[in-house]
Amino acid sequence: MWFSPHILSFCPPEIHTLQYIYTSLSKPVNVPDVYKFTAMGILDDRGIDYYNSQDKVKKPTQGWMEKNLPQDYWDKGTQSRKSKEEWFNVNVKILMDRMRQNDSARPTKTKWDSVDILNQYTKGYLERECVEWLDKFLNYSEAQLRKASPPEVTIFARKSPQPDSRSLVCFAAEFYPKDIEMVILQNDVPLTESNGVTSSGVRPNGDGTLQLMKTLTIRASDMSNYSCLVQHRSLEQPIKKDWDGTCYDCDNDGKFSYDKEGIGMTTGLVIAVIPIVAILMLVCYFQRHIRETMCERWGSRGRAHSVKYKIKIPSCK
Repeated sequence: MWFSPHILSFCPPEIHTLQYIYTSLSKPVNVPDVYKFTAMGILDDRGIDYYNSQDKVKKPTQGWMEKNLPQDYWDKGTQSRKSKEEWFNVNVKILMDRMRQNDSARPTKTKWDSVDILNQYTKGYLERECVEWLDKFLNYSEAQLRKASPPEVTIFARKSPQPDSRSLVCFAAEFYPKDIEMVILQNDVPLTESNGVTSSGVRPNGDGTLQLMKTLTIRASDMSNYSCLVQHRSLEQPIKKDWDGTCYDCDNDGKFSYDKEGIGMTTGLVIAVIPIVAILMLVCYFQRHIRETMCERWGSRGRAHSVKYKIKIPSCK
């Protein structure tokens, strides 16, 4: 099997993220599972804990979190989330009052920025304690993270809105973690955005796994050999799937859908409008450089010794 030197020729550092997201509504809404206040911890796109204003208890959402952390951790976490809920309730009310007076939220931001103790605490937390917790959580979850899910890869064509054309689709589903490389090949030559390739970006499946789709519009008369090349940490070798020339729904207006019993893709968009007026996100980026012989070409893995982290401190606008 031949690979162009331009295909998957670099191995980017593996980046782990720990996020805490707090969401407060200006008033309750009569929508199932939507609460006036929620807080959640997220490690690498997977929830690890959750709190809402109805249950008022910080709970683990991963078995390894419950197994490795004592009850005292959850009790203190519950009290901390209750305090944050009260803080949000007060400050959302202040913001709403100022908005009714046609005032901006800038005075609140200025006030927060002027509190040196708060700023120093936040900066110290993000640069030290948050990174320490991220490292602990990674160690706790290491066994689960090793259980990487390989992608299911398919390539097909479907009807294009452009006349005498087809949309060629390279689709990878049910993989984890999210770092993945995908290339559409034309006669074994990699195509990029400059050739018209578009990407959906990595999206969740809803079951903890992820999906990625890349699309290229081609002429119906195009006789080139197209294939899809995918590399993922769960694979010993990259997957290469060749297009067999099949075009779904090219002779009708049907939809081609993807589910776990078949192949394909349905692109849907659900928009929910709720009066969310304040969202605070604390994000720690913990960057571990992984030296893998797959960087040289798909061998065994090993962690390098260098560790970097990058902190992003949010500002309210």
